[in-house]
Amino acid sequence: MEAKVDETLGVVNTILAKLEKLDVIENKLGALENEFNGFRCSFQEELNNLDSKLESHKSRLLAVEVRVRKLNLVWFGVKESVNSEDKSDLEMMIDLMVNLLGVQCTESDFEDIFRIGKLTRPNGPPRPLCLALRSLPLKRRILEARTKLAGSTIFVHEDLPKEVRDQRKIDRLARLKPPNGRTSRDQASGNKKRPPTSPVDREKILKQFAHRSMSKNDRAPLGASLE
Repeated sequence: MEAKVDETLGVVNTILAKLEKLDVIENKLGALENEFNGFRCSFQEELNNLDSKLESHKSRLLAVEVRVRKLNLVWFGVKESVNSEDKSDLEMMIDLMVNLLGVQCTESDFEDIFRIGKLTRPNGPPRPLCLALRSLPLKRRILEARTKLAGSTIFVHEDLPKEVRDQRKIDRLARLKPPNGRTSRDQASGNKKRPPTSPVDREKILKQFAHRSMSKNDRAPLGASLE
């Protein structure tokens, strides 16, 4: 009988010893878990800080890009020179602004002029033309006079980064959906004046710069987006 009791006590003591070891292991695992959670929180905080710094750098780079492009205008639909006898892009743009838009300018008013993208084929559509100006007043006069391009295949926009264009597009769509259900375009249609009818001389001038003759489907609205 005593032997059985001693054997039972031995088994119990063995179990208790193992339980103590399990408690030690559990405490160590708990400590490791707490340490890991602390590391994870620290890592997440550092990651958030990096995201914040990245967004800040993006905003600063975007602001720099906007300033760099501030004096640029992008023209669409202006025909490209195909041989040496044609006028250069700069000569053509000066003629367009002086004779069509009524904006006086010379070569000294421009910093640079270049086509955007690669020429795919000689008779293909013209590439957009970027015109870098040297003064903000000249840019404003050109933008104010662009209503004279109404009804043609030529139109001009400010040179803006895609992020700014996308945001302006969102803002413009929001303005077109007022609470009363009528679009701002509908509300303004009764008061909006139609551009004056183009005289024959104006049509002749436009043909010198436009890529092709106009049709109803080709006419670009003044507010057309870059996309």
